[in-house]
Amino acid sequence: LVYQGTGNRNMTEIMLSEVVSAPVVMSPTSSQPSVDLSQKESYALAAGVAVGLIALGRRNDPGLADLQLEAKLVKYMVGGSHKVRPIPGNCVLRTKSKSPSREYVNVDVTAAGSALALAFMYIHSNNERVRQQLAIPATVVSLEAIRPDLLFVRVVASNVVAWDAIRPSVEWIHGHQPPCFTSDGPVDPPTAQEGYANILAGACFSVGLKFAGSHDVVAKSTLLACISDFCEWRSKAKAVSRVTWERCLGVLTQSLALVMAGSGDLDTFRALRVVLLRQKADAMADVTYGNHMAVTSALGLLFLGGGRCAFQSTPFAIAVLVVAFFPMYPSKTSDQKYHLQALRHLYVLAIDSNRFVETIDADTGAQSPVDLVISTTGLKNHKVVRTPHLLPAYDKLSVLSSRHFPVNVNVKTVGNEDDGGNANACRVQTLNERRRIYVKRKQGDLDSPQLALLRQFRRWFVHDTSSHTNHAFCKRVWQECEVQQKPHVLAVYLNAKHTEVAVLSDALAHSLNVSTLHLMHLHMEVEGHMFPYELPIEAGAFDHEMDQHDDLGVAQLVNEDFVLGYTNALLRYFSELHPDENVDTLAQCAHLRFLGDHMLAQLE
Repeated sequence: LVYQGTGNRNMTEIMLSEVVSAPVVMSPTSSQPSVDLSQKESYALAAGVAVGLIALGRRNDPGLADLQLEAKLVKYMVGGSHKVRPIPGNCVLRTKSKSPSREYVNVDVTAAGSALALAFMYIHSNNERVRQQLAIPATVVSLEAIRPDLLFVRVVASNVVAWDAIRPSVEWIHGHQPPCFTSDGPVDPPTAQEGYANILAGACFSVGLKFAGSHDVVAKSTLLACISDFCEWRSKAKAVSRVTWERCLGVLTQSLALVMAGSGDLDTFRALRVVLLRQKADAMADVTYGNHMAVTSALGLLFLGGGRCAFQSTPFAIAVLVVAFFPMYPSKTSDQKYHLQALRHLYVLAIDSNRFVETIDADTGAQSPVDLVISTTGLKNHKVVRTPHLLPAYDKLSVLSSRHFPVNVNVKTVGNEDDGGNANACRVQTLNERRRIYVKRKQGDLDSPQLALLRQFRRWFVHDTSSHTNHAFCKRVWQECEVQQKPHVLAVYLNAKHTEVAVLSDALAHSLNVSTLHLMHLHMEVEGHMFPYELPIEAGAFDHEMDQHDDLGVAQLVNEDFVLGYTNALLRYFSELHPDENVDTLAQCAHLRFLGDHMLAQLE
């Protein structure tokens, strides 16, 4: 992991030599090293994985050419002889040979790690030559010479290389079976059925890797069908061992969980629950700790991160997922014979926590689920999802809701002033840092619980005792706040109304009220905004019109008569003031504020 993807020659050479070596330990009672026979297969697998991670995606790296890496890995996978290194570890893998200086490779120990190392070197390369080297043989003699569980490794390794060829279909999965397994050939039933189960599991695991975290509906339905067929096939395949069947069933459940990781999908949860309950009800010793671990870990993947995380699809992520879910499950908690259990935790390196998105109400801070349109460059069809959601690859997100203001988050145009500029950049930053999109609900949303309570309160407790003039003013304010979604204008209108009342009653309370009116006057001069405005109605029809506003006319956002009327009232009031008397009075300050006199600050 430290040298991942670097192609470091020294470390690659060391790890390659360890593939055909056994772990050497120092005895506390002796100064001579000894060989740990119980962990030779997990040691070879770990060494092979180390070679693959160091040379991850390096392919034909010129810096590793003199090591003949590809040729040696193929030899360790299919068999051959190699030079003996005079250390105690070699005696474990040594078999009879005519030459004392060479020995044959025990492929039962080295094949799995070597196949994965070669696959990681050419990961996602679609190299046909390497794929053919990793593919399972088609002849009966060659198939009978390979241990059945190694067929799983060969299928996964070849598909990791031929990445673009993976298809989420039952036909593609069954297409991996050699003709001698699907017909009444010369292969004995145990070999055919054991090989069939492992090849099927390898193909399903490849689909799980390709669509990990994608929540692909087709891949999900395909794997669900494979699990169902595999459970029915168990009653027909009497020759397959219970251990192999349970192990392959665990692989199928983990493959399904990889596709639906973080989704909490109900269909997947039901399928995993059926398998888990059957295991708990089965008292046979063939259902081991490792089988329970496989299904329960699949259940955990389904709710990964509480539904807020998924898996990446990078070459490194795929590699660590293969290592973490390698289907040589332990028989007990201390079993390290075939696979180092510490490697099971490497799946966390493939987790993607930057795909979750939720929409938050900007006013209340509560979660507000809305429809989200996902746009991707190069794809004509847009995907519509419901928040909260785990996002796929995207270029633009758009809030699709009639109850909320439109919000667009465009990651491709960050910093572009023509596309929202700083506002879009702030939205992208909030999405990246907090995984949130803030939305604002439109005023008067009929589904808003606050509005429903307000309407009921008004009908039951509020009685209209105001004049027709006040009613017209309230109606106008409601129209501009309700229809035009501008509730922040309400305070401005109320301040202006208070100013008018104060002027007409000769009881001006504060000069700042004049500033409010002045602001509205400037707004009227500078902007000519238009908005739908309801035609004048009688006061008694106000309740009916609160729910219906179909017959709309047109009026200015700030009505000229509304502003000019208050302005004229102020001018009449100020004209009656004597400029030489009471210079420091509040009324004079208001007059100066209205005129914009620079002496106002001195007087106040």
